[in-house]
Amino acid sequence: MRLLRLVEKKRRRTPLRSVRARNDISMPITRDQILHIAKLSRLEMTPEEIERYTEQLGSILEYMDILHEVDTSKVEPTFQVTGLMNVFSDDTVSRKSPREELLACSPLPKEKQQIKVKAVFE
Repeated sequence: MRLLRLVEKKRRRTPLRSVRARNDISMPITRDQILHIAKLSRLEMTPEEIERYTEQLGSILEYMDILHEVDTSKVEPTFQVTGLMNVFSDDTVSRKSPREELLACSPLPKEKQQIKVKAVFE
């Protein structure tokens, strides 16, 4: 909730469609940048969509600009949030099911101790 209030306050202070560049200078996202992204994504867009996405992407980037203001200097990087680690099990020989049991599981027709399926190639 607090973050939403911060976003709204930031929106009132700054123009829509600002983005923090690599040199930390806010700059607006342009129509040409949206067209470039659309070209790279192989998307055809109407003029209305271009305008709408310019505003929407600008809002997203503005939100990211706000997140850059948060002091994270004392926060350690998080690479894995669940705490899980790779779990390996030993390769052990287990009981094999008899072929007849496995064939009985299939509702498809059987022929010569195999499940008969439709031809893939003609």
